[in-house]
Order: sequence, then C-alpha cells, then structure tokens
Amino acid sequence: MSRNPPGILLIRSIRGRDWSLTTYRHVVLVVTFIAYAAYHASRKPPSIVKSVLYPDPKVNSTEFRPWPVGDIFIKKEPTIMSSSLDGDMLRRHQGWAPFDEEDGTSKLGEIDVAFLACYSIGMFVAGHLGDKLDLRVFLTTGMVGSGIFVGLFGMGYFWNIHAFGFYLLMQMLAGLFQATGWPSVVAVIGNWFGKRKRGLIMGIWNAHTSIGNITGSLLAASVLQHGWGWSFILPGTFITLSGIMVYLFLAAYPEDVGFSIPNVAPDVVVETPVDEEAQISKEPLIEKVLNSNSRRMSGYRTSIGLLEACLIPGVIPFALCLFFAKLVAYTFLYWLPFYLNQTGTFHLSSFSEAFF
Repeated sequence: MSRNPPGILLIRSIRGRDWSLTTYRHVVLVVTFIAYAAYHASRKPPSIVKSVLYPDPKVNSTEFRPWPVGDIFIKKEPTIMSSSLDGDMLRRHQGWAPFDEEDGTSKLGEIDVAFLACYSIGMFVAGHLGDKLDLRVFLTTGMVGSGIFVGLFGMGYFWNIHAFGFYLLMQMLAGLFQATGWPSVVAVIGNWFGKRKRGLIMGIWNAHTSIGNITGSLLAASVLQHGWGWSFILPGTFITLSGIMVYLFLAAYPEDVGFSIPNVAPDVVVETPVDEEAQISKEPLIEKVLNSNSRRMSGYRTSIGLLEACLIPGVIPFALCLFFAKLVAYTFLYWLPFYLNQTGTFHLSSFSEAFF
C-alpha cells in the first residue's frame, strides 16, 4: 500500500483528525484539475514565441505587444526602428537563429511535430507504467520533468544557443514527460469516483484543458517583452510547483488513506455504510480487510491490451472523433497566435474599420 502524502499527514496532525471521504474527493478534484491545467499551460509557450523567433520580415514596429496582450483590433502604421534602440530590443525584432532564416517556419513546425510525436508515443508507455507504479510519484515525476525541459528550452535564450538540435531535443524530451499527465489524472479520478455522477464530474473537471491553455497564453505573453526565454521559464516553473503540490497532497488511491475502493472487485467484501458520502471515520473492519487484500486489490489495476480496448463497443468511433478534434485543436493551439501576429492585425483592423 502506498505511503500517505506528506502534506496530508501534516494537515492530519495539525487538525487532530482526518478528512471525510467527501473532502478527500474535493481535494482530488482540485489537485488533479490544477495538475492537468499546468500541463496544458506548459505547452503554450511555443505558440506564443513563434512570432518572436520568426518575426514578420515586412513589419518592424517599436511597439512590442504580443498576442493576446496586444491591441489586435487597432491598426498601426509600420515604422522604421531607430538606430538608438538598444541591442536587446533590436534582437527581439530580428528573430532568433536558426528560426529567423527562410526555412524558419519549417523548423518551427518540426519542433512541434517532434513534441507531438514523442507525446503520442509516450502515451502508450505512460498508460502501462501508471498501472504498475504509484500514480502520485509517477505524476509528480512527469510534471517536474516537463517543467525542467520546458525551462531548458527557454534557457537557450539566456545561454545564447542557436543550435537547432538543442531545441528539437528539448521538445522531444518534454513531449515524453508530458505524456504522463492524461493517463495519470484520469486513473486517479477513476480510483476515487465510481460510475455514479461520473459524467457530471468529468464534464466540469475537463475544463482544466481550456483553463490551462488560457493560463499558459497569459503567462507566456506577459513576460515576452523581457525576452522570449521567460515565456518558457514561467510556465515551466508553474508546472514544477504544481508537481510538488501533487506529491504533497494527492492521495492517488482511496485505500492509501483508509477508504474503500468505489469499484471494488466482487470477491473482495468490504462492509461500508449505505451512504458512502457520509462516511467520515474508517472502521477497523475496513482497515483490516484493506490491509489483508492490498496485494489482491492492486491486481485489479492491470491494464488491458490495445486489441482488447478496441473491441470495447464505442471505442473506435470515439477514438476517430477525438483524433480529428485534436487535429484541429492542436493546429489552433500551436499556430493561431503566430498567424494573428503575422497577418491577423491587418485583417482584423480592416474588418473593424469596415463595420464600426
């Protein structure tokens, strides 16, 4: 049986008593929500800094206001940069080698493909590892690892690195660690919540994707004027701190803190009150049964194979729908801010002038 999270042990010792099952579930929802929002926030920097790594060669403006902070509905006349501007400001508008060359957009696309390819491959491995390892430690490792490699990508700005291989490698490693997120948080939610009200809970909980994208965009854009490296370091720090929070406060399994499992196997008899939500204290009988059957219970977390999963009714149609939805979503995620910076200001300004 996994060790109790140290943060929960500390709170338990201060309060002098344990939380109720309902409180634990609320904590699990909040912690996993923040965790996966941090995953998505750390994926946003590449889309925000594309316009700085490869600026529009036709426009040089002294006003440096990146999307989504900039006034995209206000048309501004291009101006020639003064020679009196400092070197740092000049460097921001000139781009960053090797992405400022003619094939700069191709290189930016290659690091996106490298990230998503490693992310998709890592999902196959992460799902199996999550079933065999402690989910709390596994999720923490993935978040801290993601934060490290996202931050190292940004450190290329401060270390003045212009080797394409460095940025490609950082994105590949970040993609592998990012793959730990979704299988882990979904497994934790499945451990704590049975089929009852799962649709409602998942519907509300899944807002973490949009919240994470919004947060990542705002974090990256807010510090972009100080150097594009900060746009990676800030979200990288955010996911690293969130990973520490997961290690301290996430109880990945109900039995870790003495509760019964919602989807317990039929041959494991655990007597619980009729109203499971009202269970506040753990009875000795539950503790005894859980301790004696902890090894057997872990056997029920074994994963099924890919073929068996495809044979489940509805899996293939859902997978196809998700594939095309993700294709559109990640296209917007990685390229829409870049498009708005390159062409959006002019077209949106023309639209506003025509109708307002």
